[in-house]
Amino acid sequence: MATSHARVFYIELTARRRNLAPVRYFESYTTKLDTVEFTHYIEFYPSGELKGFQTTQSDKNEITSGYAYYPSGIMQARNDGDRHIEENWDEKGAKEVECFAPNSDIQKITRWYPNGQKKEEAELLNTQRNGKWFQWDSLGHQTRKEFYVNGKLKK
Repeated sequence: MATSHARVFYIELTARRRNLAPVRYFESYTTKLDTVEFTHYIEFYPSGELKGFQTTQSDKNEITSGYAYYPSGIMQARNDGDRHIEENWDEKGAKEVECFAPNSDIQKITRWYPNGQKKEEAELLNTQRNGKWFQWDSLGHQTRKEFYVNGKLKK
């Protein structure tokens, strides 16, 4: 069960105009689950809107989850370290890219056009093309279908 520590702090900056209360830009706190400690960071825009937050596993300094938002409140990015997924959206809320990395060597990337049509599917091994590499135009017609092994195109 997670228990919240009393260590909570705020960094407050003075407002740019007179007679305004200080604006909170950042806060952090820790929680503990059994013997594992997590640190949570929350960031705000000057307007006070949520900019993003992330959780790190303190002993490994690894991000276990993180979210970022545009000033409008629309989600900009999500990082789910437990499921090894990173996602990004444009300012209108259309998904742009998803990256699945089950370990540090393998990545599966999918990209979309602003209209929601799939743009590309790719697989990487140690940052080199490995596996399928497919691309489509904005109308959904496939323009590329290639397969790679260790960065080399297979015919």
